[in-house]
Amino acid sequence: MSVSRPPLVRRQRGFVSYEPPPWDWAGSGAATVDGKIHVIGGRGRDGVVVATHEVFGLQSRTWTEAPPLPTARDHMVVVAIDGKIHVIGGLLSSAIDRTDEHDVYDPATHKWTSGAPLPTPRSGLASAYYHGLILVLRGETPPDHTFPENEAYDPKTNRWTTLAPMPSGRHGFGGDVIGESVYLVGGSLTPGDKGATGQLLMFHLP
Repeated sequence: MSVSRPPLVRRQRGFVSYEPPPWDWAGSGAATVDGKIHVIGGRGRDGVVVATHEVFGLQSRTWTEAPPLPTARDHMVVVAIDGKIHVIGGLLSSAIDRTDEHDVYDPATHKWTSGAPLPTPRSGLASAYYHGLILVLRGETPPDHTFPENEAYDPKTNRWTTLAPMPSGRHGFGGDVIGESVYLVGGSLTPGDKGATGQLLMFHLP
């Protein structure tokens, strides 16, 4: 089903505001394939996790429903590699119900398949595509645990490798690849935001 929206609502200091999708949700993930933004999973205003999969076409400026995520969840990793979308880890229903699930969506066939599960189930994690690997770093399990794990998935072999752990557990942080290194900044050392830090770390593989 395609939901047509006016192409443009208003401009504000360089930002362009489009009409929102049919649903409101938070904690979802997004990835882009062939000029289309896939917004997957999340949690609604009622606190219930969802499996919704909405696609926004940058050319058509319309929202379209796609096959839903096999298992509803939020605060997971969503990353597009080689034309496929990987959804890894996250929270299922309660704050401590983390998962190791790894689902892979192929926009060409409109089908979901299962990838090798995340070795350490967790949520609130970060990811980076580095040296042909999907790095999944750190994460949390409320009420009192954050993870230092650094695990790498190879899409070509469908296998995980455990890499050097981070110096301390952390969740809710950002990162990106610059040159031959991965840079990670901010986050919280404890579940929630009480352990917020501005620490900047670099990770490098030989």
